[in-house]
Amino acid sequence: MKNRNRIFILPSGRLIILSFPLILLTLASSFVHSLTVPLLVCAASTGLLALLDLLTLTAVKQLNIRLNNAPIYSINRETEIPFQIENRSSALLKIQVKADFPLSWEGGNESISVRTAPHQAVESKLTIRPERRGLFTITTLYLRAQSAIGFLIIQKQIPIRQECRIAPDIEKLNEFLRLKRTNRLSRIGIVNARFPGLGSEFESLRDYQQGDDAKRIDWKASTRRGSPVIRNYEMEKSNELTFLLDCGRFMTAEQEGISSLDHAVNALLLLSAIALQGGDAVNIIAYSNRIHGEIYKVRGRGGLSRIQSFLAGCNAEYTESDFNYAIQYMLTKVRKRGLVFSFTDIIDDNYLEEFEQLTKRIGPRQKMVLTLLRDRRLEEALALEGLDSRQIAELSAARDLYLRRNRFIDSLRLRGMEVIDTTPGSLMADTINRYFALKSRNRI
Repeated sequence: MKNRNRIFILPSGRLIILSFPLILLTLASSFVHSLTVPLLVCAASTGLLALLDLLTLTAVKQLNIRLNNAPIYSINRETEIPFQIENRSSALLKIQVKADFPLSWEGGNESISVRTAPHQAVESKLTIRPERRGLFTITTLYLRAQSAIGFLIIQKQIPIRQECRIAPDIEKLNEFLRLKRTNRLSRIGIVNARFPGLGSEFESLRDYQQGDDAKRIDWKASTRRGSPVIRNYEMEKSNELTFLLDCGRFMTAEQEGISSLDHAVNALLLLSAIALQGGDAVNIIAYSNRIHGEIYKVRGRGGLSRIQSFLAGCNAEYTESDFNYAIQYMLTKVRKRGLVFSFTDIIDDNYLEEFEQLTKRIGPRQKMVLTLLRDRRLEEALALEGLDSRQIAELSAARDLYLRRNRFIDSLRLRGMEVIDTTPGSLMADTINRYFALKSRNRI
């Protein structure tokens, strides 16, 4: 059955307020019969005005609206969604426009006021900030207008059914590419910004520059040229970079407006783009107490859109993650030597022995980097002073959690595991720097 526009006509606050004197006059006329004639005159006048006012609302039926919705938006980014309203009537209209955006989108429940001149089209924008990833469907647009006198309100529902996907923050990726083109990656904390010279595979010779490592001077070539020449190396290509993405309850905590999982997904997307650009293949396994999804052997520039679509569907569950199971599953799927980044937030030292056994099981074939997100709110709470007894008790529990976390991380590092313990704001830069460092030392 074809969807049709639905129109509702409602009394305004002005008409409701005006009806109260009529009600009082009606009650009074039952005792004072001389008030009957004035009552009938007032009621007839109000009814006539309301009828005339109703006729002015027919212009709303001649409105046509089109939402120019994009197929993909970035999470936690303020986004403007343009729309166009065409007024086919001969009346000047002031209307409120709203769409049925998900409640998880900041600004999704707000409307915007638009004036439309007769027989003209006007363009405007709805502003939203998506706070969850995934595939969403916008099904209805709402138009709301008041009549000329203000007695009535008309609401028009227009079915549209448009799909949009909320993806990881691609703006961070665009920013990275802009800064890389202008050699300004240090502005976002990436220190290994120069790709040439890193790694172990010989690429070319070039003149020595101040600050270059003297160990890389090629003495034979320098003698022939009569000036210092160094060997230029490039990082080894065709490696495999595997991501283990924890989608369990540890990753549901929110920091800076989005969940720990979303921070990890944003960093994963950017690091994947760098790996693909450098000739590496990317594998991703999303898990909790089960495998949520997996993709393997993604290569080339075209692979980034595939990764982006995959990550858009990775959502956290309030279940306990089974890291042991995820590692065992990965070892059956990824057999080539490579680097493994595990994004999780397991902070309990009860997991220490399990992690040690897992490290031994991985062996020299895979290099594991455990990436943990530090909760800045916990650190800020520990610095508070002048607390009451309840707050002191909560602070004591927070301090115990903080100390256990630090002991857990220190123990892992003593056992030889690479650990990145960072804040959401530094996650991208820290993971990229560690990736470059390991590749340059041929540790993959």
